[in-house]
Amino acid sequence: MEDYYKIFDLTPAASEEEIRKQFTLLINAWHPDKFSDPDQKKIAHEKTIIILEARKVLLNRDKRAEYDSKYKDQAYRTHSQSQQTPPHVVPPDIRISKSSISFGYITQGQTRSESFIITNSGGPANNYRIEWNGHPFWAEIFFVENPTTIFPVVVTINILANAPTGVFQDRVIVMVDGKIWGEIPVYVSIASPVQQPYSHPSYTPPSSPPTSTASSQATYFIGGSKLKTLFAILIFFLSLVMPITGLIYGMGRWDSVTILLVMGGIFVVLFVGGVLILLTVKDFSWLTASLPFLFSGLYTVLPDLPGSVDDAAVTSAGALITYFLTLRKKGSTPRWIIVPLLAAAAYTLLGGNFLPGPVDEVLVDILALLIAGFGSRAADQKADLDESPTE
Repeated sequence: MEDYYKIFDLTPAASEEEIRKQFTLLINAWHPDKFSDPDQKKIAHEKTIIILEARKVLLNRDKRAEYDSKYKDQAYRTHSQSQQTPPHVVPPDIRISKSSISFGYITQGQTRSESFIITNSGGPANNYRIEWNGHPFWAEIFFVENPTTIFPVVVTINILANAPTGVFQDRVIVMVDGKIWGEIPVYVSIASPVQQPYSHPSYTPPSSPPTSTASSQATYFIGGSKLKTLFAILIFFLSLVMPITGLIYGMGRWDSVTILLVMGGIFVVLFVGGVLILLTVKDFSWLTASLPFLFSGLYTVLPDLPGSVDDAAVTSAGALITYFLTLRKKGSTPRWIIVPLLAAAAYTLLGGNFLPGPVDEVLVDILALLIAGFGSRAADQKADLDESPTE
């Protein structure tokens, strides 16, 4: 029988108000949507079921009275057995899901959260402590234990909105039964909105030589997200302009098949190059992810093969690339955003005759981007609310 009072960290004399308060705290802390890792999400789902069962019993007077009667009998039997048979002591075996946490670069005023899980695959532990090595004024620790067996413990580190600018680091110490089982380095770089970003802190194992700060800054600025995004836009732009240059150069020199092959080859090579550059961008926005679809839509205005098959194929490819880029960088994005993007590609295949030339196809592409962008933004806002610390 589950110990529902232990789940809520209460005594059998607890009032309904105390039970409701503990339920709200636990159900918010163990909500599966707060975990991105599939294993952590599965554990959180199981804990949520137990918490809901406990609430259902303890907030129903008849069920609680029946439970209290069984609870007292079980407590008496457990006490009697413990007096007769000495327990076999098995030492705890503590495991920590992460060896370090790096929040990277954030802007002052932003809040970020990262979590890790402490599990025990050995014998029971009597007590544990989770604390900072120092006294950081830029972050706080929040942790919730398993309602039934203490472990696993979910530890969440929150970067405070009022944290000052600078590069900060500290260690989270995990101590169980007086023994230190792990020290988790935590790093963050906070800059004001008008300042240049600080170098991205990275964890270097003790056996490796320390990384030069000047070298880290140079790597950040050379490979900065804004610079890479601008370079990708340039490559996409050239993927539209260079085929026209090939067309002008080849007229009168090559036959029509050669000209089309050269134009298609130039477009594909440059377009793929732009996508590869986007894969290296870290700070992703919907506008960045939409670049392949946007430029594939502009392909429809180029002189190319007769008919609309190639235009629809390129637009479909741009839609799929934008979709997978968004999911790769922003996992909270809803899956349905692929529907308006592919619908725009289908409209291109039909050849749209409402407006002269490719004007209506471009307008439909822009409308599809706006719809998908709205869905992506709404999902980001919901994710930010879910990740904010619960009082």
